[in-house]
Amino acid sequence: MRKSSEIPENMKNGQPTIIDVARLAGVAVSTASMALNGNVAIKATTREKVQKAADTLRYVPNQVARSLLGQKTFSIGALQWPSLNPLHTENSLQLMKFAAQRNYHFRLFWNDIHRPESIKPLIQTIRGSVDGIILYNPSHLETQKLLIDQLRNCRTAFIFSSYIDEPSVDFVAPDVRSGARMAMEYLLAKGHREIATFAGSGYSPCDRGIAETLEKYGLEFHPDCRITQTVEDYRGAYEISMKLLKRKSAPTAVFVRSDFVALTLIRAACDLGMKVGKDLEVISMDNTEQGAYYVPSLTTVGFDRQEKNRLLLDILMQRIGGESMPPQQIYIKPELILRESTIN
Repeated sequence: MRKSSEIPENMKNGQPTIIDVARLAGVAVSTASMALNGNVAIKATTREKVQKAADTLRYVPNQVARSLLGQKTFSIGALQWPSLNPLHTENSLQLMKFAAQRNYHFRLFWNDIHRPESIKPLIQTIRGSVDGIILYNPSHLETQKLLIDQLRNCRTAFIFSSYIDEPSVDFVAPDVRSGARMAMEYLLAKGHREIATFAGSGYSPCDRGIAETLEKYGLEFHPDCRITQTVEDYRGAYEISMKLLKRKSAPTAVFVRSDFVALTLIRAACDLGMKVGKDLEVISMDNTEQGAYYVPSLTTVGFDRQEKNRLLLDILMQRIGGESMPPQQIYIKPELILRESTIN
């Protein structure tokens, strides 16, 4: 009797098929096919066994044949907002890895869907090119509705990677509101009262978390210390930071929504002769890898990004597979990571 880990004699010089993979794994052909497609209906142990058999045989799925058979592209996409924020790159690399584990090709789309006129070209680009897509949330309600309606019309599965105030759609999002409260609570408890904030729109979950914490301490936003404009690149972040820190009544601490802006602010502070961690405390959100290796290293609010991206892919694959389930709206809990930029 042949052991399951042995390569069949007739495969040593030929191209393996899904039938060979199923035979080596000791499962039905349909089970092997679903397992290699990442179908969550197949037990994890079975998926691992089938994947091991495929690796042993060096089996490569015929994507063209699969597409014709199931009218699928076996590709998934992710939409990225045009920005130099390294968080987007880290997320994309992780999503690409998870997609490959499901034998899916990963495609990255760049588009500023905050502008309504960008929705139609985006839909034309992704229609028929991916089976599902991971999205960020447009800032305008009209644009949100247009995007959701267009994706449903072209029957493309989708999920949002950030909070969206729409009960009928899926999202897996960092709990930014709780994270903002955590960061502000830390600074306020240390005695800071002149705290500047980079939080984006005044209607964002981050901004609401800041406001709630200030109210708890009987404080309000200081207009001159509240930066609400969107920052897309390092130059813009640097110029805004310099203007903020040169104020006559400069802040003693700053909470920033994203690491890449916080790191630029630290550079501006250093250029002005400030000692970050002593003259100025800086806390951010996202926990990108870059922040841990900066000097000084960046205190930040982190989220389990691997768990978030795994859930995004799991739910999206279920939608692609046509599974019937209620909208999945999941928050990833925050964690405060203390480093040199707030240690004095």
